[in-house]
Amino acid sequence: MARASTPRRADPSPPEPPESDATASELVGGERSLDLTFADLDLTGAELAHTELVRCRLERVRMSAATLRGARLVDVVLLDCELSGTGAAESTWKRVELTRCRATGLDLHDAELSHVRFHDVKLDTANVRFARCDHTVFEDSVLVEADFTEATLDAVDMHQCDLTRLDLTKVRATDVDLRRSTVEGLRGVAGLGGVTVGADQVIPYAVSVFAEIGVRIGD
Repeated sequence: MARASTPRRADPSPPEPPESDATASELVGGERSLDLTFADLDLTGAELAHTELVRCRLERVRMSAATLRGARLVDVVLLDCELSGTGAAESTWKRVELTRCRATGLDLHDAELSHVRFHDVKLDTANVRFARCDHTVFEDSVLVEADFTEATLDAVDMHQCDLTRLDLTKVRATDVDLRRSTVEGLRGVAGLGGVTVGADQVIPYAVSVFAEIGVRIGD
């Protein structure tokens, strides 16, 4: 009998830092920004589609309801930023770290995330449908009612997160680790493989599966 392979852990590479101390007082949509730091900007509702950020740092930048559709972020750090309602469908994120950010309702529909780390990020009701994520870590974050329908997850860790009512319908999962997270009310898990849970999560995870396939528990 063939031995089961050892699950891979998500191991995102950190972003490369900017090569200068240059700062910028504005971020212009559709343009390329390289080796810059943006701090304390209010970009609420800004049109930033197809913007490219390379080796950039964003601190306390407010982008609520901004449009980042088709944007490209490479080697980017976002610290204490506001991304609630931001539309980043079809965007590309490579070696990106988000820390202490608020991103309720962030739209990552059909986005590509590679070597991305979310730490202490509020991602409740985020739209991650059809996205492709590899070597991506969510830690100490809130993903309540986030929607990952038909996403592709390859080496993804969700640790110490609130995953209540997270939707994993038709997700293609390879080496996804949910240990130490809240998993009550997960959706779309009945036919899901490639997932690791802890012994303490077996019952709530099983209850989610039973609910989907119509199993009733009684005395």
